[in-house]
Amino acid sequence: MFANTPKPPYYAVIFTSQRTPYEVGYADAAVRMMELAAEQAGFLGVESVRGQDGLGITVSYWESEAAIAAWRNHAEHTLTREQGRADWYMAYETRVAKVERAYGFRVPQLQFIPAQEADQDYVYAQTQLNLKLPPSWDRATLAREWPQFQNHLLYHAGQRVGLLRWRERDGALHVSDVQIEAAHRRKGLGKQALRQFENMARAQGYARVSLRVFHDNIDARRLYLREGYVETEHNDSNAILTKQL
Repeated sequence: MFANTPKPPYYAVIFTSQRTPYEVGYADAAVRMMELAAEQAGFLGVESVRGQDGLGITVSYWESEAAIAAWRNHAEHTLTREQGRADWYMAYETRVAKVERAYGFRVPQLQFIPAQEADQDYVYAQTQLNLKLPPSWDRATLAREWPQFQNHLLYHAGQRVGLLRWRERDGALHVSDVQIEAAHRRKGLGKQALRQFENMARAQGYARVSLRVFHDNIDARRLYLREGYVETEHNDSNAILTKQL
């Protein structure tokens, strides 16, 4: 998660460390230090990552050098730092920098808004427009199948841009339909919807997700394969692609 920092100038303390294999007490101490730092005057936020090789980088942000010094000299922080040297770290480096400029880019998150029965006309129209479905799949079929799915409309920057429908299938969370309106394609929204869906499935404890793609939907199939999906079933018209989370 990004730290919500103010406009510069402010200060960054960059803590790069290499862990030892010793784990006893480390996780609790790390959580405690995060909580304690957040209570200190002048604390602005923190960002932290650690790789499987044990190398980690934590960047904490502060209003002033005085605030950094006060945190360094905090009694509990000092004791934890000493234990880190003794037990948890093979090596570490601390660097302090003044942030003079900051800029970035964030794609607004898609909103998954539960669709209502009144939205069935929109879902049906988009499905008929975008997919080559058999004549047997009509408006009545959609209404009959509606309760079997989690039906959501996709909103981006306050504007409706598409739809996403899913249900459980063979122990996986399965996307039946993901559609982006023609006017909003080529903006990465399909990929974004897919990744947010995967994060949601992961948070709900699913180990796999799957989806259906028609053979003639070449662009969608390429996207899914790039995102790590593999074909596990197919028939004359479509295929089921699956991804391990």
